[in-house]
Amino acid sequence: MLHAAVPNAGFGGVGGSGMGAYHGKPGFEAFTHRRTVARMPDFLDSAMGFRYPAFDMKNKKPVDVGTRVGFGRSETVQDQKIGRGHGKVSVLDVAIALALLATLHAPAKKVVYARLGNIIGS
Repeated sequence: MLHAAVPNAGFGGVGGSGMGAYHGKPGFEAFTHRRTVARMPDFLDSAMGFRYPAFDMKNKKPVDVGTRVGFGRSETVQDQKIGRGHGKVSVLDVAIALALLATLHAPAKKVVYARLGNIIGS
C-alpha cells in the first residue's frame, strides 16, 4: 500500500501487478485523450466571414431562399410533369457504360518477369 502513496513515483503497484500510472505526468497521460487543436489566425477571420449568417437585412438578400413552393395550390399530381429530366440517356452515358464493360470483360494480361541477367545478356 505504501508504494501508491509515493508522489514522485510515476507508477502505481509493484511489478506486473501494478495498478497503473496515477502520479505526475504518467498519471496525466494515462487519463488524457490526446487530440490536435488548431486555432485560426485572427486575420483569416475577416476573410472567412462568409461562413457566418447574415445579421443585416442588406446581407440577407443573397442567401434568402424565399418562401414560395414550386407548385400551384390548385395543381394536382396529374397536372405536374412527372419524371422531368429522368429517363433520358445521352451519348456520353452510353459511351461510359461501354467503356466500363470493355474493361471488365477484357482478358487479363500475363506479366512476365525476367531475370536482370537475361535482359542485359550476361
